[in-house]
Amino acid sequence: LGGTMSTLPYIAGKKPAHPYDTLAHEFLLDLYQRGYSKTTIQTYGWHLYKLCTWLTKSGYSKPCEISNLSIRERGAFVREKYSPATQKQNITITKAFFQFLVDEKICARNPADVLHFPKVLVTEQRTFSPTEIHQMLASCDDSPIGIRNRAIIVTFLETGVRAAELVGIKLQDIRLDKMQIAITGKGGNREFVFLSKDAKKHILKWWSIRGLIAGKNVENLFVSFGGITPGHAITSRGVGQIVKSIGIKAK
Repeated sequence: LGGTMSTLPYIAGKKPAHPYDTLAHEFLLDLYQRGYSKTTIQTYGWHLYKLCTWLTKSGYSKPCEISNLSIRERGAFVREKYSPATQKQNITITKAFFQFLVDEKICARNPADVLHFPKVLVTEQRTFSPTEIHQMLASCDDSPIGIRNRAIIVTFLETGVRAAELVGIKLQDIRLDKMQIAITGKGGNREFVFLSKDAKKHILKWWSIRGLIAGKNVENLFVSFGGITPGHAITSRGVGQIVKSIGIKAK
């Protein structure tokens, strides 16, 4: 694979053992070459690493050996662990990975064909009231984590970005002199959104301490403090957990 290992974005989580490390890498490279965004590659990679680690722990040295019973047991585990939306995402990735192995003639069949998608209810999004916004910001203390979380909240509120777009913001995307952030949306479309003076203040405060936490060569604005990959770019899932935690504190 000479020269290609750095092409893909960083994938959070423990890298799977051989042969799944190579198979996962080839699958993700195929997605990237077909035009999938780096944010999508990171999401696929996170789920894929967990699937491949489970395959190894379950004693499957070759992916083609997995039985219908085992893949159904995996599906049941996913149902108990994740929300319906995340279950759907996980099953989509599992099916796509095994189909890739079929297309590459590594497997004769796709064992994930037996998995079923959950029903995902679409709920109407509501806006926050000024009181709720004040309570959320007030629940963030002045610790480094609190400063980062407050910057995340104001960025969400000011720009209206999705979690996947927020975690993709790089330092070079921010033009505080012009009160702007460049957001890369679906399809790679890029646009500038404007910030208020209050948002600029909170982002600058986080920026001033971010370098003490961020890992070497990490360009993302928001980075993780703990978990498996401290100092690396925070994930969409991590942002969701942060916002949920802040919401609970604010009540």
